[in-house]
Amino acid sequence: MSFAFTAEDMSRLTQDQKAAVVGAAMAAVFADGQIDPAEVVKFEAAFQAVPWGIPVEHVELMIQLVYLKLSRLRSAEEASEFIRRTADTLPSADMKEKAFALAAKVCYVETPMSQSTRNVLDALAQAMQISLPRIAQIAAEVKRE
Repeated sequence: MSFAFTAEDMSRLTQDQKAAVVGAAMAAVFADGQIDPAEVVKFEAAFQAVPWGIPVEHVELMIQLVYLKLSRLRSAEEASEFIRRTADTLPSADMKEKAFALAAKVCYVETPMSQSTRNVLDALAQAMQISLPRIAQIAAEVKRE
């Protein structure tokens, strides 16, 4: 099974739901408070591979807006609430798994992965109610790519 978004998947998502996909990935990437050049390359490649179904300028604007939201988080509670809202915005288990896979894909650049990033991925998986066996399947696919 592929955990990549298809054009059909994206055509069924609202703007808010697409922004939640962006939010999941960005929360994981920025978990350690910094982003290195290798992460930027991985992030851009992963986002360019998603068939958003909207102009690239709109995707870039979503990225900027999510970045602003993330930069304003001041506590663990606010970060947890952001993750919960992100998960709740996505319409189905399938879309949550694909958003989680995208987040994991952009994070597997770090070796070893920082504890902060691991914590955010764990929080995303929990908020999205993704089982441990399913997380293992997603991780195996993401590592192969």
